[in-house]
Amino acid sequence: MKFTLMIENKEGKFEEKTYTQSFVPFIYKRKTTELFNKVSKGKITEEKAMEMQLELVVDIFGKQFTLSDIEKGLNIKGSGRQLYDIFYHEILEYPPYEEQLQILEDARKANLENADFLAQAPQTVE
Repeated sequence: MKFTLMIENKEGKFEEKTYTQSFVPFIYKRKTTELFNKVSKGKITEEKAMEMQLELVVDIFGKQFTLSDIEKGLNIKGSGRQLYDIFYHEILEYPPYEEQLQILEDARKANLENADFLAQAPQTVE
């Protein structure tokens, strides 16, 4: 598992740094599932959920960086993908990001095709 941040060096310049974690204890699958269930049931706010996700990332990577490092160094472009890769792909074992996008696109197309078929169907049954 990888996570990339821009980290400020001693000269005050930001450098890209990629952290890796080869072993993630199963407890993080439970914690992730609990967090996502709380969100889906409206038990916590989106803001609180984001904070909890980022705190989990810090823990998963063995505190190699801090929550503040993430807030200052996680590029908004690509942040969703990095979080998807960690939580959905690596921990919850969903398909990789690109494959999931294709699945969603295929489902969208299938629904549009079904919508066309339904639009042509008679609206009443005699």
